[in-house]
Amino acid sequence: MLRDVSIVLFWFGLLMLVPAVVGFINGEPAWPAYLAFAAAVCAPSYIIKTHLKRPQEPFARLTLVTTALLWIICCLVAAIPFFFLGGLGPLDSVFESVSSISTAGFSVMADVEAAPASLIFWRSLIAWLGGIGITAVAFYGVMQSKTVSRLVLGEGYERIKPSLANTGREILKIYSFWTVVGIIALAAIGMPIFDSFNLSMNALSSTGMVNYSNALAHYRSLPNFGAMSLILSILMIIAAISFVVHYRVIKNRSLRLYLESTETKAFFAIIVVGMVVVTGVLVLNGQGERAFDMSFEAVSSSTTTGFELDRNVPMFSGIGEFVKGMLIILAIIGGSQNCSAGGVKVKRFVILLKVVWWRVKKNTLPEDAILPLEYEGKPIREGEVSSIATFVFIYAVSLIIATAVLVAFSIPTIDSMMVVTQAQACAGVSSIPPTTFAAPVKVVLIFVMLFGRLEFWPLFALGAYVIRR
Repeated sequence: MLRDVSIVLFWFGLLMLVPAVVGFINGEPAWPAYLAFAAAVCAPSYIIKTHLKRPQEPFARLTLVTTALLWIICCLVAAIPFFFLGGLGPLDSVFESVSSISTAGFSVMADVEAAPASLIFWRSLIAWLGGIGITAVAFYGVMQSKTVSRLVLGEGYERIKPSLANTGREILKIYSFWTVVGIIALAAIGMPIFDSFNLSMNALSSTGMVNYSNALAHYRSLPNFGAMSLILSILMIIAAISFVVHYRVIKNRSLRLYLESTETKAFFAIIVVGMVVVTGVLVLNGQGERAFDMSFEAVSSSTTTGFELDRNVPMFSGIGEFVKGMLIILAIIGGSQNCSAGGVKVKRFVILLKVVWWRVKKNTLPEDAILPLEYEGKPIREGEVSSIATFVFIYAVSLIIATAVLVAFSIPTIDSMMVVTQAQACAGVSSIPPTTFAAPVKVVLIFVMLFGRLEFWPLFALGAYVIRR
């Protein structure tokens, strides 16, 4: 297990050379610090992976434990630059790191503009890695490790190809392709290259962090603001669609295949309904001028990206609890399975709706009537329904407990629900500035963000493993 973790950590440490290059290009005097950080991570990782013997067989039973341990260690390692170069304290550094890697997108950096460009790029890079899954990225360096290849399943991905290593490579290719498309599209409308990189990486990873303190409001005065908002909305939606569906579309060169996926069609419908309901409520309340902003936030919540059109102005004040509640619901449902988005996931939501409707119809038919329960033409197994119900139950209990903790720290109930929901869905749209969070609230949200990103089971497995030891 330690050998597998050290393999991925070695490649993760090497990635610190990327912000070193960014710092060097920008003439930052502290850029050599990244070389020291990389050496401090890579050296022990290399020693461990070299001296520990390769196991005869993959420890499949430890896959979830290794996945959880890997994510926790990577979050701690990724916090190092924030602590030494960003002027953040230990807790805030870990919070910023976890928020980035989990793609939650909450930021406690009060003055983002004062941070080195290399640090901002590091934040975008680790968010980009977290969006696809740390071990999936590592496949380019760990193609021969059967044990580590199993971890991609621990991160919640299904096979695109028979080989797990090939699956990891295909996911990375698709992810990189759309990221490059986003960079080119943003640069084409006149966005600065550095901003184009950061915005595209944060959109495709469903993180939503921006390299300005007032978020996307920084660009409002630009003539291309509308085009930028449209491009980001498209990128957010692309990020929330399954890699499996993207693979089929690219392989067959047919956009029509997007509409052959039940989950994707349902996801499109949820976004449209969310935007229409939010816009309609605002118009009826005489706040039509805020419809554009809140429609964008509806897309941002539904895709669990978390881009905000402003962080300094109380954007959510006066919109009413119904709109906040709608954003909460959209974030809970989330995006598709096998993508960078969070939430319960649309497929689980659709299957639960099918089960409920099946039960309603079943109760109206004779007892001996046969009524098939199917999803995309395949029978829905009882075990699958039980697994989904269990997941949703744990998801709900976690939300309730974390919300209660925030309420105990005098945060209004609806705002506590919104913050916790967005954290667990790894969305990041917040009605309260994260910079105002008390230390205990940050600790709770760190656990909530990891719970939501890893979907509980790896952390439960790690806890059980520690108790047994």
